[in-house]
Amino acid sequence: MIWNINIIVPFIAFFLYAGLIILVVVSRPQTASRRSFRLFLLSMASWSLSAFFLLVDVSRAHFWMKMLSSSAITVMVTLYYFVETIIETRARWARYLVFYMVISIGLTLFSDLVIEYAVVVDSVVDWDFGPLILFIAPSYLIMLYSIYLLINNYQDIEDPNQKNRLLYLTVAVSLIIFGSIVNFTDLGKYPLDIAANGLSALIIAYSILRHQLLDIRVVIRQGLLYSIPTVIIGTTYFLIITLFLNIFHFYSGVEIFLTSLVVAVITALVAEPLRIRAQAIIDRMFFREKYNSSQMLQTLSGSVAAILDIYKITSMILDEVCSTLHIPMAAFFLRDQVTSRFQLTTQI
Repeated sequence: MIWNINIIVPFIAFFLYAGLIILVVVSRPQTASRRSFRLFLLSMASWSLSAFFLLVDVSRAHFWMKMLSSSAITVMVTLYYFVETIIETRARWARYLVFYMVISIGLTLFSDLVIEYAVVVDSVVDWDFGPLILFIAPSYLIMLYSIYLLINNYQDIEDPNQKNRLLYLTVAVSLIIFGSIVNFTDLGKYPLDIAANGLSALIIAYSILRHQLLDIRVVIRQGLLYSIPTVIIGTTYFLIITLFLNIFHFYSGVEIFLTSLVVAVITALVAEPLRIRAQAIIDRMFFREKYNSSQMLQTLSGSVAAILDIYKITSMILDEVCSTLHIPMAAFFLRDQVTSRFQLTTQI
């Protein structure tokens, strides 16, 4: 087997979805939305794995193409059930989707009526549909309807955090269906659908880490993320020393020691600003609340220091807190020293 981009893409996509499955499985409690989301991710992982074996096990390309198509059908049905769960609605006809899915998968796997043939030459798939391909067409309509439900629910809710969750989820699902549609064109012989699936997995992962999709709070020690800059700096240090030794051909112990010392001093001087900058980027990406709170405190400490008017100070504090925490209405009460009663000072 010769590894190339066509094989690497589904391989990476599979492990991306496998990682997402683990995140959902270990999260507690296992609500209905998380269980349905887990089935959707499992179907996506099966889709990617089938695409990988399609290019690796070329002697059974027809079988793996059937598996890939069956996984795609499962994705579209499980996606609809997942969307129904998170928007808390259920259509009467939804109960029959399971029967449709079972029949469609049976026709795809155990006959040539959906996928007539499939061969792989030089990691490029050549395949053709059978006479019953239109039977699985409703699965694409189901996926489009799922996107419609997400968009409609996005417009109805007011919570900005929930809107962000639905926005990223809608974009991820749209990429999946876009990649699926490509299979009906001349570009279908390339794994563009799997590439779109992999990108979709990254968007879902970002939505979980950044916006706690389905209220999944991934416990990631900040030290683990902060170790990334340290690893980069250490690797750079090693590469610079190796480069010096190869260019100037230092062999004696004294020369190697002095070279290492000079490089270590330079790295230490340059590394600290880079480390601070890298940690700020990590905070902004994965610990946004902590980052926003720190920025708010810095802004207030710099602005309030020169103001003596208590009403201006409370107004500034209230504005910053409301904008940072996305609070629509708030008020500031101060206690009167004479009457011991709280009096309204500022409100938004």
